[in-house]
Amino acid sequence: MGQKDDDLSVFTQLGMTIRQAEVYIAISKLGQATVKSIAQTLQIARAEVYRATPELQKLGLIKKIVTSPTAFRATPLSEGLSILLERNVEKHKEIRVKSEQILRNFKNHNREKPSQENLYYLTLGFKPVKREYLSDLSKVQTSKDCILDWSVVLQMVNGYFEYFKEALEKGVKIRYITHISEDTKMPQNIQTLTKMGSFEVKSASTIPKANIDIFDKELVHIVTLPNFNLKEIEVLRSNNSAVIELIQEYFELKWQSATTPCWHKKTIK
Repeated sequence: MGQKDDDLSVFTQLGMTIRQAEVYIAISKLGQATVKSIAQTLQIARAEVYRATPELQKLGLIKKIVTSPTAFRATPLSEGLSILLERNVEKHKEIRVKSEQILRNFKNHNREKPSQENLYYLTLGFKPVKREYLSDLSKVQTSKDCILDWSVVLQMVNGYFEYFKEALEKGVKIRYITHISEDTKMPQNIQTLTKMGSFEVKSASTIPKANIDIFDKELVHIVTLPNFNLKEIEVLRSNNSAVIELIQEYFELKWQSATTPCWHKKTIK
């Protein structure tokens, strides 16, 4: 059995099919790849690539880049193996050792392109989306502007309170636009955050169905949540300056016309 077969064997023991492993490794080596280039590299039919990529996206191992034609970029192998290992925590220690060996063998061949300009990533599924969101939230330095449904605001603040606290302690300015009924009481966690730093909430008469999250005016998440089903969550993630400028201007217009809840006015005086 050759090195290639050994590598594939480790991936299959971590829960992937041979074809999924081949496609993931091919994309990792190519850096950024279209379905055509993946199929040519592996010498397989494009239909097999189309069947493998959705599951790799759900696992958080690849991201779809919104280009023409559609392309894919792989999650770095170190992160990819960590994701798979987390899904297989009860697997034998030997698999972890082999995974680390694959990483050492792969470093000499990894040609992932470092450019991060004007990228569009489409991420599917709750766990991959959560992983990217918390990563971006932990890196934010100056501002975080959001337009979210009120129920989602509560989920975010309650679920990731420590991350928001850390951002405010760094001096990050956080603004939320949502829709709040007049009889809504101020949640305790929001009251705590508004006392800690620049954390403001305003209410608009209407908000778009797609949630918007802007980090440092340099990165934007556009989130859709069909039927409020987290399993079907989709996030378009972009650092395209023209797209961000357009969305930031939309946010500022909504912010100017939105109103501050009575309970919030008392807190920020």
